[in-house]
Amino acid sequence: MQAAIVAAVALLLSADRISPALVLSILIALSAGAWLSGKRATVAMILGGLFFAFWQRGLMRGWRLIAIGCISLIAFATFSVGYQAELRSEIVTANSYQGFRIDYGRDSQIRLSIFAQQNPERIRVLPEVGTTLPLYVGQLVPRAIWPEKPLPYSQYFTSAVFLSPPQLWGYGITTSWYEEWISNIGVAGYAVAPLLLGFMCRWANRVRDALPRAGLTVILVLLVVLHVAAFAALIPLVFALVVWERLSHRTALPVATDAVDDGRISIA
Repeated sequence: MQAAIVAAVALLLSADRISPALVLSILIALSAGAWLSGKRATVAMILGGLFFAFWQRGLMRGWRLIAIGCISLIAFATFSVGYQAELRSEIVTANSYQGFRIDYGRDSQIRLSIFAQQNPERIRVLPEVGTTLPLYVGQLVPRAIWPEKPLPYSQYFTSAVFLSPPQLWGYGITTSWYEEWISNIGVAGYAVAPLLLGFMCRWANRVRDALPRAGLTVILVLLVVLHVAAFAALIPLVFALVVWERLSHRTALPVATDAVDDGRISIA
């Protein structure tokens, strides 16, 4: 699904003219994919990708940006509440606050990770130090090829919450970059997680082309709110775009210049 979103954004950015028929066909395809995926994060990525493409093409500036942004935010909030109403038997005021904290906050997960580090005799999230770190480079390797492949961090975390041995649940408590590093390397994760994120932000800021830079921004935002397994397919796609950008700029012919006697540069 992430590949489809990247392809749709690339198509909108490269099209000579963005016609209603093109936008409608893209919306139909992405809507079908989002329905099959069943993830709110997919809907958010679709909206973000379309916003970026339309803004980059100059179709959504000024009051249009504000108006369409507000409408999209209301629509996504309505979709999110309806999505949860199908999964939770009660949506009342007392539970809505807790539901929003579970859905959009990560403080409870971070606190549990810290608690597990300080009280390993009571609860353990990971069986050993660094268990899920190999997944950052091997997430897409099939388990048939890598039989000892660790579970996604969210599955270890969900197992710990239910005080069960590590297992695949088919669902899971959503985790993020921060608590995963804390569980993997302990106290050092308090500093390593934000420092690595800051370093990657600085690196992404040096990318000049719009599409790979936007893709890196999306990945960095998703790291804060989701576990890597939820968007693993997006990472190699975006890095391929970054490599393509670097190679294209490196092989581009420089402008020929000739120095003249008065010290000025004349363009040939």
